[in-house]
Amino acid sequence: MIGMAIPVIAREKQFDEEFGIRFEILEFARAADTMTALLSGEVNITHSAFLQAESAILAGAKIKGIMASYYGGDKQVIVTLNTSGIKQVKDLVGKTVGVPGLGAPTEFFIRKAAEMSGISPDSINLIQLTMPEIFSGIATGQLDAGVAVEPFLTNWMTQQPGVVILMRGIEIPVTNYVPGAFLVRDDFLKENLELSYRIYLALAKASWYIRTGDSNEILSILEDSSGTPAEIIRPSLYKQVWDPRMKPCMVVNIWAEMELFVDAGKLSDMVPISELWWHGFYERASIEHPELFEDINDYLQRLEENGIVSDVDFITDWNQYLQTQT
Repeated sequence: MIGMAIPVIAREKQFDEEFGIRFEILEFARAADTMTALLSGEVNITHSAFLQAESAILAGAKIKGIMASYYGGDKQVIVTLNTSGIKQVKDLVGKTVGVPGLGAPTEFFIRKAAEMSGISPDSINLIQLTMPEIFSGIATGQLDAGVAVEPFLTNWMTQQPGVVILMRGIEIPVTNYVPGAFLVRDDFLKENLELSYRIYLALAKASWYIRTGDSNEILSILEDSSGTPAEIIRPSLYKQVWDPRMKPCMVVNIWAEMELFVDAGKLSDMVPISELWWHGFYERASIEHPELFEDINDYLQRLEENGIVSDVDFITDWNQYLQTQT
């Protein structure tokens, strides 16, 4: 949802026009399709998780990130039905499991879950499908299980009896967070540097508005744009329902974000930061447009005081948590 939410808010609030551009938003069923569209020139900018960006770079793609996005509302779970006979993750050996994004956080999640359960990640047959295909496949028995994310999970559970959750992303904290970036082709960036900067500003302003703006308005905009009912994406006492305020969605220092993801995911082969991210946009914008970047620490404190998140959800506590697990 985050890849769509930020540009949708930018367009509906006319932040793009404020900076002299106009977004036309295209939707794709699979994350991999967005990268293909970017590289083919069908789109000028796309959103991707770090893992998928890494895969594209290693395959020779010439892309740069113009804005990091950090989102923690993506509640990932491994689900099946009570009729499948599968009661825990280790029962997935030899089973077919649908994943909405191979080479993305959803694959990282299930592979880490397999390791934690004492089985080889390669013992599970992972296939990439859209979220609706995963749910219908589980219901018809064509799939044994699947990886689901909000808001689709809650919507499905209200319609499908007998849903069993084998593992939640919160049991592997790093996978409950989806660091990513808005990407452009290297040649586009070089030829359209000022345009890319204006795109960055519009996205950055929308990202901050999602954190601090009127929640009902935000939910209404996303409902109209995605077709997902607002009652599915508004906050829940159990914090299993997606909401833009659920966790910090930060426009912060790109180096810090990348370093955090490498540390959390133990990704020894991650593409060097300098080869992927375009430095300077954040620093330039923070000087020229300080109103886009209010005090992050004050924002986090207000979230905690209002019970929206607790301190263990904050980005600064990730490495500290991981140290307690080693």
